[in-house]
Amino acid sequence: AAACRQPLVWQKQVELAEQSWETVPGRTEEDDDIEPCQAVNASAGGFASSSSCQAYLERLSSCRHDCIASFSCSGQAMNSMGHAWHKLDPKRGAGGFDLLAKYFDFPPDRFIGKCPLTGR
Repeated sequence: AAACRQPLVWQKQVELAEQSWETVPGRTEEDDDIEPCQAVNASAGGFASSSSCQAYLERLSSCRHDCIASFSCSGQAMNSMGHAWHKLDPKRGAGGFDLLAKYFDFPPDRFIGKCPLTGR
């Protein structure tokens, strides 16, 4: 869904993200991090206002939450996509991060009937 996608404009992507003070030129530790939507710059291609940025962020977060819930709370989806999910799961060693996978044996994910993410 379009609501689940980052905006194509780089400035908007930056404005939607928390920005560590170390990555912002001229900013000090005392200034602290910039929270999402705290600093917007429409003239640089960003959001017109902090409230429009916040509304976009809320839609984006809601859509992503619903997407993950619909996947992880569906027995059919888990059965069809579970194997691919395991291959991408960092706790199982995906991406070369094998600390957990080296010391723990994680059982396969499975559908348990009621989803805590949706309450269904």
